[in-house]
Formats: sequence, C-alpha cells, structure tokens
Amino acid sequence: MSALQSHRGARGARRVFVAGATGVIGLRLVPLLLAAGHDVAAMTRSAGKQDALRALGAEPVLCDVYDAAALRAALAAFAPDVVIDQLTDLPDDAADLPGCRAANARMRREGTRNLVAAAQMAGAARLLAQSVAWPLEGDGAASLAEHEAMVLSADGVVLRYGQL
Repeated sequence: MSALQSHRGARGARRVFVAGATGVIGLRLVPLLLAAGHDVAAMTRSAGKQDALRALGAEPVLCDVYDAAALRAALAAFAPDVVIDQLTDLPDDAADLPGCRAANARMRREGTRNLVAAAQMAGAARLLAQSVAWPLEGDGAASLAEHEAMVLSADGVVLRYGQL
C-alpha cells in the first residue's frame, strides 16, 4: 500500500497536484497516481505539453512556478490534498548541466518557496518534494539545503533520489 493510499481513509481518491509533471519523474509519476485512482492536476510551464498531460488523464495546469500569484490561484482552484514537487530546471543532455546549475538553484530556492506557500494557502495536507542523494558543491549545495529546509519546515517530506 502506498503512502498516498494509506492516507485516503473514507474520503476515497486524493486530489494530487504535481508540479513538474512533464519532467523525467513527473511523466512517470502522473500515470501511476491516476492508476491508483487519484485526481491529478499536472502542472507544466509549457503550453505545448498540456495535450500530453490531458491524454494521460490528468488535468493540465499551465503555470510558471515563478509567478507566485498565478501559482496560488492554480492550487486554490484545484484544492489539493497532496502537493508533489518534482520541479527542476535541468537540461536533457547531461553535457549541458554545468550551464544550467544557476537556473536549477533558482528553482530550488524561489520555485520551492512559491510552491510551499501556495500549498499551505490551499490547505494541502501533505507536501512531498524531490531532492538528490549525492553531495553537491558550492551554490548547488546551498540551494539544495535551502530547498530541503523549506519543505521540512512546512512538515513536508523530502525524497532523496539517486541518479537515474
């Protein structure tokens, strides 16, 4: 039984908001949540990815995590029980990673801050966020520590993934 299933109780399916739904993990997570009977809002900042999310059976949400007001409105409209943070700003090609570190650090800081605040304002009962299991250096390490601290201070759960 999954953690989400164990918390459903008599209410039935949970309303799950997945931020970063079109990323490497998000695209695999959304179908699993739907198959488990949850209602899923799948957030993307790319208008061209909405049809793919809709085809999976999710409710696509077009929103940029850096637009705090729009993010609060999106979460308030969906009224999630659970918010899952799968947000990253990473390139498809690992060779391009060094040039994207600043963008990913911004996602961990500002994106997490906005998502946590929106989840709290929407009354979400659970917050889960991805992190990494390997050590980082410099600003990457600092932004990761800030990201995890924000999630944990909101009584959320941090999942440290290994490399895929």
